[in-house]
Order: sequence, then structure tokens, then C-alpha cells
Amino acid sequence: MKPNVLIVEDDFIQAANLAEVVQQDLDAEPLAVASVTEALQVIPDNTDLAILDIQLVDGKSYPVARKLIDNEIPVIFVSANARAFLPDDLKDIPFLANRSSPAHWCACPGNSPTPLPRAMLIEERAQR
Repeated sequence: MKPNVLIVEDDFIQAANLAEVVQQDLDAEPLAVASVTEALQVIPDNTDLAILDIQLVDGKSYPVARKLIDNEIPVIFVSANARAFLPDDLKDIPFLANRSSPAHWCACPGNSPTPLPRAMLIEERAQR
């Protein structure tokens, strides 16, 4: 069974790009939603990784990140917002400027502090 990746992104093009990376480069199944409300309602029990934009149509994705973290699901922020503005409890979450090339994210080593690491998804899946 393929890993499942929740994508929370309100920009259709960015969400489609992320879904393509998830499918092709991570060999995982994406589930994309566009709002905090939707994300909080659909967080599946079998989510292996979540990729969150910060600023969404109905507010910031911080409650989604916290719920995922409480459920021990790895989170990565992909946003145009500056990392410096993250709340203290979320500053350790991997962060990517959404200006980065999606192809670059998966090409980086798993121990890189910012790119979407393929190793993170594989390692998390193995621990379950």
C-alpha cells in the first residue's frame, strides 16, 4: 500500500504541482484540500505526511499542524510566508518557501533541514 500525503493548499496550481511530486517522486497517494476547515474534517487516520501552506482562504493552517503533530504525523510547511512568523511551538517544523522548485524537494538528502525529504516519508512509514 502506498503512503498517503495530505496536501493543504488553496492555490490550485501549487496544489496540483505538489500532488504531482507526491505521486511521481514519492510514489505516494495525495489528498488535497484547500482550507483549514476541510483539512480538520478530513485528516485521515492513515496519513503518513502532511504538506501545509500557512495562509489559506479561511485562516492560518496552525490548528491543522497542531492536530497532525498531536497524532504524530510529520508536517512540512510550504509557504510564501516567512518562517520567522511561525508560532514558537511550530518553529521546528520543516519549512520551504513555495518559490522553490518542487522537483528539488525530493532530490535533496533526507537529513536536509528544509527540502521535502523522501527519507522522512519512508522512515515514518517504517515506524508505524
